[in-house]
Amino acid sequence: ILTLLLTSQNIAIPPELASLALLGIHDDTGSLSYPSTKSEDYDAAAHLLRAGASLEFLQTFLREEYDTSHRELFASMLENSHTHDILGHSAVLATFRQETYIPGLAPLCNELLEFYHSEAAFILAEMADKTFIIARSRSTFDVAKTLEKAFDGGGHPSAGFARTELSLETAKKKLLETLPRYVTPELT
Repeated sequence: ILTLLLTSQNIAIPPELASLALLGIHDDTGSLSYPSTKSEDYDAAAHLLRAGASLEFLQTFLREEYDTSHRELFASMLENSHTHDILGHSAVLATFRQETYIPGLAPLCNELLEFYHSEAAFILAEMADKTFIIARSRSTFDVAKTLEKAFDGGGHPSAGFARTELSLETAKKKLLETLPRYVTPELT
């Protein structure tokens, strides 16, 4: 949206900013492959490349390098994940508790989405006395609206984040109660 706004007002985008914006587009759209990807995303990416965005810079960040703690955490999440049928669509929820905050969970949510071939993935992590919710979706679920309604979170339809004081169990229950309101019903 920002790229298209700047373009419409003929505002030049420096190459460094173009590279960062292109990284955001690739992260949000699964490298322009998610079903929620729109032609505007391609237009914005093309404009950013013309503005000097660096694909080399992009490659540096697109391939996630997981350390041992992230690999162990992902294995634990797989053990503590369950798939739920929400109006005919699959959503996987993974939960865990950790005393200290662990950064870098969003890429693990992407991995969870791909691993289960699910239409949405949610990580609910109780860390440092708060519950963090990271969400990713294909085109069926609007995870940003779900997290906004349930937890005052935000994002966009295919990626969202929220933080709450609710316990892990209470947050999971609230998420499952809210999720059906923001899913496109299955066509029959």
